[in-house]
Amino acid sequence: MVLFDLLSKVIPSDQMAVAHVDHSTRGEESDGDRLFVRELARDTKLFEKKLAPSESLSEEWLRNHRLAFFEQVAEAEGFDFVLLAHHLNDQLETFLMRLIRGTGVEGLAATRAKRDIFIRPLLEVSRAQIQEYASEQKLNFRHDSSNGESRFFRNQVRAELTPTLEKLSESFGGMPKFLERFNYLLGDLNELVEIQSVETEDLFRHLVTQTKFWLRVSAEDFLALSDRKRAQLLRRIYRKLGRDTVSRPELKEMVKYMEEKQTSFSAPFEIQISYSCGYFYIQGPDERMHQESDFQFKYTLNQVRCEALGLELEVEQRLLEEYEFRSFRPGDRLGAKKLKSLWLESRIPRLERRLLPVMAKKNSSEVLWFLSRSHEGIRVRATRLPLIALQ
Repeated sequence: MVLFDLLSKVIPSDQMAVAHVDHSTRGEESDGDRLFVRELARDTKLFEKKLAPSESLSEEWLRNHRLAFFEQVAEAEGFDFVLLAHHLNDQLETFLMRLIRGTGVEGLAATRAKRDIFIRPLLEVSRAQIQEYASEQKLNFRHDSSNGESRFFRNQVRAELTPTLEKLSESFGGMPKFLERFNYLLGDLNELVEIQSVETEDLFRHLVTQTKFWLRVSAEDFLALSDRKRAQLLRRIYRKLGRDTVSRPELKEMVKYMEEKQTSFSAPFEIQISYSCGYFYIQGPDERMHQESDFQFKYTLNQVRCEALGLELEVEQRLLEEYEFRSFRPGDRLGAKKLKSLWLESRIPRLERRLLPVMAKKNSSEVLWFLSRSHEGIRVRATRLPLIALQ
């Protein structure tokens, strides 16, 4: 309510909107909230969503669903930002929750004032200051009774830890001074996170090869890193695959399997990690679902391209009439030797074999060319090749 009041004084009503999600967790109270918001937004656009009632939904699920709805509204309506009213006491609660559960520096830095389209302009303002402003401006607001329910971890921290901190802080300037010092600490943590982020991006850029089918890192390079840098790199890989961050125990377990060079193992959040010919391959479910139909070879005059493979070849035009380019199929042979045997001799990792283009007789397993190997008289010049790990 305070955020809306402040924004209303500087932004015209036709340039902003209100979005409200009814979680349907508090019966008539939720209905009252919805009517209250409708009255609040009578001069602006209003976007509403009502969830089906459920007792089993977690606090995290509700938050993620709510933010996803806000993001969808912003994208559909062409809004530049979504402003949220989290404040400094929320920051403290989040910090304490993550400290108790276990986290790294990035987790302790807590909520960012700006992340993507989400902006939290009140993050450095305390709950007491917000309540004081609401009282001065005679703002109406609603009370969420679920804030008193002990089944939510945040409420336990708010009811049990925060009062203790307030009492202990009396000898050191009181709660306002404590929150001021805490805000400075968050600033220092965010600076450390920024420094670590630059270091992590540098690691990722230099050590990780990306394709649409997997992320690859040299086992020798990865295992030579310190424990801290291994964790940084794995967390960055997880973010690249669109997955939530992983805990320290989970990271430790993953690194143990990688040190043992396990052929393949499942990691948290449906991530698969494989080892082959000196490389680790990391895949999410989406990266494992590609079919041969994804490898479309396009022919123009004497050129062959395959965007999915990052491939570009120059070939004699007459060959394109008699032969086809495709990805490897079981049973393919070059002369008297199976391609699979040639892959093993060349130490081409298992997950990369399907990325190698071959030229074969149409409707046949007889291969006449792949990479630098070919029958006499077949000339193919590769101007761009897949990012394969040839030994």
